[in-house]
Amino acid sequence: MDALRLPATKIQPPRPRGTRIARPGLEAALGEALRTRRVVLLVAPAGFGKTSALVAQIGQLPPDSAVAWVSLDEDDDSAQLFAGLAAALEPCDLPWRSAPAWLAGEAGNGGAGARHAVAELVNALAAAELAHGVIVLDDLHRVQAPQVVGLLDALVEWLPPQWTLVIATRVAPPLALARLRAAGELAEFGQDDLRFSADEAHTLAAAEHTPEAGARLPELFERTQGWPAGLRLYLTALRLRPGAAAGPLAGRRSAAIDRTLFDYLASEVLDDMPPELHDFLVRSSVLPVLTAEAAAAVTGDPHAARRLDEVERRGLFVTALDARERTLVLHDLFRAALEDRLHKRFPAELAGLLKRAAAVEPDPVRRISLELRAGDWPAAEATLVTVSDDMLLEGLATDAQRLVAQFPPDWRQHSSRLLRLDGMAACMRWHWSEMAARMESAVAAARHAGDVAELQLSQACLLAAWNATGQNERSQALLQDLSGQALAPHAAVLVLDAQCSLHFQRAEYEHLPTVFDRVMNGLEQLDSLLAWWECSPPTAWAGLPGMRPVLQRYCSEALRRCGERDLPMRATLHGLQAATQLWAGRIDAALAEARQAESDARWLARAAEIEVGLHSLLVVIDAFRGDADSMQRRLQALFTHEDGQATPDRLRFWHHHVARLAVRVVDVLGSNAAALRHWGARQQAAVPAEPPSPLPARIAAAEGRWHEAAEQFLALLPHAPRLDLMGQCTELHLRAAHALLQCGRQAEAAPVLASALGRVLADGDAGHALMAGPRVLAALSAQDWGQAIAPPLRSSLADLAAQAARLRSNAAAPEAHDADGMRAPASGALALLSSREREVLERVAAGDSNKLVARALDISPHTVKRHVANMLDKLALASRGQAAAWWRQQVEAAADK
Repeated sequence: MDALRLPATKIQPPRPRGTRIARPGLEAALGEALRTRRVVLLVAPAGFGKTSALVAQIGQLPPDSAVAWVSLDEDDDSAQLFAGLAAALEPCDLPWRSAPAWLAGEAGNGGAGARHAVAELVNALAAAELAHGVIVLDDLHRVQAPQVVGLLDALVEWLPPQWTLVIATRVAPPLALARLRAAGELAEFGQDDLRFSADEAHTLAAAEHTPEAGARLPELFERTQGWPAGLRLYLTALRLRPGAAAGPLAGRRSAAIDRTLFDYLASEVLDDMPPELHDFLVRSSVLPVLTAEAAAAVTGDPHAARRLDEVERRGLFVTALDARERTLVLHDLFRAALEDRLHKRFPAELAGLLKRAAAVEPDPVRRISLELRAGDWPAAEATLVTVSDDMLLEGLATDAQRLVAQFPPDWRQHSSRLLRLDGMAACMRWHWSEMAARMESAVAAARHAGDVAELQLSQACLLAAWNATGQNERSQALLQDLSGQALAPHAAVLVLDAQCSLHFQRAEYEHLPTVFDRVMNGLEQLDSLLAWWECSPPTAWAGLPGMRPVLQRYCSEALRRCGERDLPMRATLHGLQAATQLWAGRIDAALAEARQAESDARWLARAAEIEVGLHSLLVVIDAFRGDADSMQRRLQALFTHEDGQATPDRLRFWHHHVARLAVRVVDVLGSNAAALRHWGARQQAAVPAEPPSPLPARIAAAEGRWHEAAEQFLALLPHAPRLDLMGQCTELHLRAAHALLQCGRQAEAAPVLASALGRVLADGDAGHALMAGPRVLAALSAQDWGQAIAPPLRSSLADLAAQAARLRSNAAAPEAHDADGMRAPASGALALLSSREREVLERVAAGDSNKLVARALDISPHTVKRHVANMLDKLALASRGQAAAWWRQQVEAAADK
């Protein structure tokens, strides 16, 4: 994702007012708090000048201070709050180790994901090279999402010492602040601190050029109790209509904030306006922010720019943002007064105004909100559907589901498109049962609407959900029904992909290459990248006979279509390529692809999503290399991966799957009957194996019972094609030949061995043979087979044995791994960096910002951030400054030579 998904106006701080009333006491206390406290809290009702006070003091911070401003809205949640923080911090060039846009998605998921996102943010803040930074969250009271509290509590708890968090809100937030209060790290400003004093009221009257106030100012001050908004409105009303303050409320003492008083005085101000300006403002109040172009489009007033000039000249309750074009934001109280007039004066126009506002709104989320307010459900649905593919591809499944939930229940329950989108979002979050329920509802809605195309597409998606939840009989019946229909291209591809899944689950492996080739032909005719991800094959398919060429074709074309976009799909594709390289026997290439997948996943904060697939590949490579310790760590991590979160049926399936993998890799290491029995028992306890099972033959061979092993392996060979996961067919033939050889039955072993070697030579799947292990391959290669084995096959066998021995010897100096079992970042070698990373590092060492580096190298700032993250990971450094110092050391060392 090239940019964080939010309106730019959310991170643009207001401009200071042209005329500002000096308030020495408040300014000194607030300024000192911004410089020295961990958290600054401003809590007061509307109109007490919280934002104005902050803007004034931020302008007085030392020049080397950083400021990040985020204005919050009613529909903000944890993801949008995090995205706003990251976007506002962009000028600081934080050394992010994961893409902030993807961390925002993690924040939106709550729980461990949110804490991980905050931890990444805090680490980036801690590594920022600045004297002091201030983060402002304005109008926190607007946010309704409860998860935001947990996110902010974590941020407050971990905030680095050089940063201050400022929160402006109308009501005290339910944050855990007692510890900070006791430690003197919290500064609090309430309405008593923010209300005007009598002297400040006099100063305001003079600044507003309101001589009419005169002797009545003490009365007005008493009536408003120093409420800044009330004072300003009184003074404006008096300036426009000297008798205004003597109206119906003149004899009444107001509370510190009185909405009725504000509405009365706002009416005085609005009624004094020329009709054209009045109607312009009332109609424009539907816009989130006011610009001349947007206001002209909504109101139809060609003089919108001139009207905005007049709004500012009159000093009305608007805030000017620090944006390229003039952008005004209505104060909440003033907007409420205008909207009240809109409902009373022009009720018939409201829906049309909202629709016109939506038509000129560039941000799709705000556009959907406006269309929903207008009651235009079809338009809101169409807007959401237009952006939904990109949202799902970019990992924003939670956001997509939140938007779907904003539609009225009756509309949502009868919209197949919304239900299908909700189901796809559940799929992207691995919530298969939820996906199945949504797709079943989508099918029912499409059938009720008589929409055949939508019905077929929803049914095709339902096939995937039923396959994932083990409802194979229902899936097969629906598949047969759809196979007899004329389907649209997208639905046709999904149906073929579901057919592939059923073939795989039934161990009908021989059909997979042909059917998935048809999937590929269909995908290549579609423009939808999401369709390619919907048909993403599992890595287990890479080890099946005949699948490697078609999967390599899939990966190559899908990566081309991804282009330079940072998508979770890229990590998945590199993981799949790693699997194809592994079973081709190209272990170094498999490791390189796995590292790329790991890097992509880490940058996109999606490591957990590909962790299982990568560990499953790397545990095989560990076995090839003889790294028993690493192999055991990975196996244990895989076995417990779904503990505590999966259903009992799913957990049994998972334990069976991992135990079956464990038996295979343990046997690659060789001669460990105890470990085979251990994992075999776990496999049997999870899901009792149907005969024939290779386990007894493996144990017999490990214990040296060769005659028994030979007979058991031979009995398996007719069933080997059905057992052919991860090259087991070839492996069983090699182990059978080895067991026969150990019994002195060389003549019987030769054709079995020739069959395996012929298959490896024809298909190029050397990785299948490596699963037999170096001991088996070495013994077979050392035997004199005479004319029983053709020379090309003998040569292939010798190469396989040499490769297996070489892989084992290379494990003498194993790579360092981190706590998760992945490769630990290396450091200290210039060769670790790509040529582009060296160019970026050279510019960083010269003091360039990310934007300047991007301009110099003609790449995007987002790409620069990714290169910086790669550099820091490879060099095991924490900050841009450390990387710059390291680079200068390399340059100096080279010069000394």
